[in-house]
Amino acid sequence: MWVGIGAAGAAVLGMILFKEPATLARLVFLALMIVGIVGLKATSGH
Repeated sequence: MWVGIGAAGAAVLGMILFKEPATLARLVFLALMIVGIVGLKATSGH
């Protein structure tokens, strides 16, 4: 889970700080990653 959060954070910071392109595909896959992280946490039983 922490690796996914770090990857999502790095992608967002890259778009903000380094002016990387925020294409529709990149945003969709970033959203899917975040939904997956939330889903894994919600179903972990803790």
